[in-house]
Amino acid sequence: MKFIHIILLCLITAFILGCCESPPNPEVNKRAQQAIATKNPGLCENFTYDYEKNDCYRQVSLGLQDSNVCKNIKSDSSTRDYCFYDFAENTTTFGACVDIGEDYLKAACIGQIAGDKVNNIKSDLESGWDGVKNFFTGNKTNPCESQQTEEQADACHRYAALNSNNPDECSLIRNAERRIDCYRKLAVENKDTYMCMQLETQAEKDTCFYNAAFSGDDPKFCRGVQDRYQKEKCYRQAGINITGKEGYY
Repeated sequence: MKFIHIILLCLITAFILGCCESPPNPEVNKRAQQAIATKNPGLCENFTYDYEKNDCYRQVSLGLQDSNVCKNIKSDSSTRDYCFYDFAENTTTFGACVDIGEDYLKAACIGQIAGDKVNNIKSDLESGWDGVKNFFTGNKTNPCESQQTEEQADACHRYAALNSNNPDECSLIRNAERRIDCYRKLAVENKDTYMCMQLETQAEKDTCFYNAAFSGDDPKFCRGVQDRYQKEKCYRQAGINITGKEGYY
């Protein structure tokens, strides 16, 4: 049931990012530029329709580099949340994520920005991967840990892991089922069995390899399964019978 909530997080994010944007409106763009030039977000109120006002405020928030402008969006909380999310994504700042009202979108926002910052650090630090790891495990606090519930923190870590291709983020997921699925997703996307090897117990590793074999439609992951019965089942469902054959165990 908890895993379904993570799926809902993705759907909520897709809905807000995909459905709340209005078609380009030259008049809105023009008014937004005027508001930015005069530092007067109130000019957005001169529109008749809410969707025009809201898009104007979104543009002005980015132009003035001020997420507080999004708070002027009163007609629809989802559109206001999208404004904060868009600001956070464009400026790579966590602060705007905190103002998002919807909990799962807030976790997605922080996870997205955490991943972006990892990518930036990876390209900037001469210390390489160790430097990236220290960003989250050293003196600095992982922003995902600011989430109120374990489920939200796990969702945030998963977003950060997938966005930055960082298996260290998967290790911070507390729920075992969600942690295994995080490594499985990275294993499939990278076609790399090493990802599943990061899990602590052999049972978790076997589950990761087994699930990766089917979700990635790649029987090579079956080789990593150590449990004999599960290994045979993995290959069998991939159309390969290894019973009694050398080189598979």
